[in-house]
Amino acid sequence: MAFKFRLQRVLDYRASLVEAQEVELGRCQLAVAQAEAHLSALRRQRRALISGLPAGNGRIRVEPVEGAWRYLDLLHIQEEEAERELRRRQQALAAARERLAELKKQEQIIAKLRDRQRARADLEARRQETRVLDDITNTRYSLRH
Repeated sequence: MAFKFRLQRVLDYRASLVEAQEVELGRCQLAVAQAEAHLSALRRQRRALISGLPAGNGRIRVEPVEGAWRYLDLLHIQEEEAERELRRRQQALAAARERLAELKKQEQIIAKLRDRQRARADLEARRQETRVLDDITNTRYSLRH
């Protein structure tokens, strides 16, 4: 008699939820990496702009410096927005990790139940086989004597 786990559909469903959450976790990790790359690019632009400003030796033309400061202000605003976006994506990543851990835990509970039921079914099959063999042996012994 083959073992049939009655909750196999539930286990399969849980496994599919885990797989879907792993994909979502990958998306969140990619989004965080992209946000980090965007933020670091903005910071590089800001450092390059600051290093390109005149040091103040000699005559300084006001127009290029004024434009650079305006652009620096814009970069600062974009940097703050990028930091907020990065924090938001990191929070989504943490939530996805927590959800994945919970789903894996639920899947493992059902898998352990299946394993226990399979072990009980195997034990019962061995007991049944032992009974049958004992009956055959007893029948043969009683027919000889």
